[in-house]
Amino acid sequence: NGSTISAHCDYAHTNTYTFKAPGNGYIMVSTKNMEKNYGTMTAELCNSKGKALTLAYVFSPVQEDTVSYAVKKGATYKLKIRALNVNDQQYYQLKLKYSTVKEKSGATKKKAVAIKLGNKVSGIVLAEEKTSKADWYKVKNPKSQELWLSYSGNVTSGNLAFDIYDSKNHNLGSYTVVANLTD
Repeated sequence: NGSTISAHCDYAHTNTYTFKAPGNGYIMVSTKNMEKNYGTMTAELCNSKGKALTLAYVFSPVQEDTVSYAVKKGATYKLKIRALNVNDQQYYQLKLKYSTVKEKSGATKKKAVAIKLGNKVSGIVLAEEKTSKADWYKVKNPKSQELWLSYSGNVTSGNLAFDIYDSKNHNLGSYTVVANLTD
């Protein structure tokens, strides 16, 4: 699914777009400036009542840019767009595209979902979830060999933490992905 919106806003007025998530997945918001100016704009994902779920994402003023937000099936969200150019209006074009993510993970360490070496899993972390919520997976290492964890995706706001435990519940290491700094 995809739709394109052409509009403008200024520093004092925010444009708000409301949408309902058709499923668990993510919505990608791409922007293109419609005329050359030195301003830029921000996007902020909010719940149906307008409460911010994410920090404001600042779009690039010199190139097309995309931000992704994980969304929950049936939930209504508001996307707030605000111009940062104090002296002028910001003319822009937004393209919204939704993609489904099928996730299978354990809700607790005891219910961790097994992954075979070399396989991929998909998951999402919603902005409205508590920071204590985690997705749990387990991997068997039959040869006591070094394992590499790879990930891909997008962290728009906040941080995403990976913690690795052995079978005796010892933390072997952690890795944190900081929004907009790490791919």
